Amino acid sequence: MKGLLIKDLYMAFRHCGVLLVIALVFIGVSIADADNALFAFFPALFAGVVPLTVMSCDEQCKWNEYADGLPYSRAQMVSVKYILGLLCFVPLCILSVAGFMLRAAVLQQSVEAAQLCADAALLFAVNLLFPACTLPFFFRFGANKGRIAYYAVIGAFFAFVAALGISSFGAPAAEPIAIPAYAAYIFLGCAALLFAISWLLSVWFYRKREF
Repeated sequence: MKGLLIKDLYMAFRHCGVLLVIALVFIGVSIADADNALFAFFPALFAGVVPLTVMSCDEQCKWNEYADGLPYSRAQMVSVKYILGLLCFVPLCILSVAGFMLRAAVLQQSVEAAQLCADAALLFAVNLLFPACTLPFFFRFGANKGRIAYYAVIGAFFAFVAALGISSFGAPAAEPIAIPAYAAYIFLGCAALLFAISWLLSVWFYRKREF
C-alpha cells in the first residue's frame, strides 16, 4: 500500500498545492488576530477536499479500472484515501494549536490549558467529520454524484462555524454558545467513531462497486 500512498501524495501536491497555501493563510489569520480564531476551522474544508480531488482525478484517468489488475485489494484502495486525509489535516491541526500557544507566549497572554485542550479536541473533531461524511458517497456513487454530499457537508460546516462561540484558542467560550470542555472530548470521540464507521462503510461500498 506504500506505492498507492506515494501515488496519491504526488497527485495531491500536483493538483492541491494551492489549497495548502490557502489553508496556511487561514491559519495565519486566525493566529494573528484572536477575533478571527474561527478561521482555524476552515482548513478542514481544504484538507477534506484533497482526497476527493485525487479520487476525481483517478476517475478521469480510469485509474480504478487499471488498479483492479494490480496486486492491491479494494480495501487498500479505500484505506489509502483515508490515510491521505489524515496526513493532510493532522499537521494543520497541530500547526494551529502550536501557533496559538506561540502567540500567547510572545504576547505574554494567559492561556487556560483546559480550554486550549478542549478547543484542540473540537478542531480535530471537525477535521475528522469532513472526510467521514463525504468519502462513503464518493466510493458508492463516484466523484460526480458524490459531490452532492460534499456541498451538503460544506453547508452544514458553515452553519456549525456560524453557531460556534469560540473567540480565541485557550480563551473561555463567548456568546452565543458556551461549549463545556467535556463536551468537546465527547464530540471528538463521536467524530473518531464516525470516521472509523465511515472507513468500513467505504470499503464495503467499494468492494461491491462495478466498473
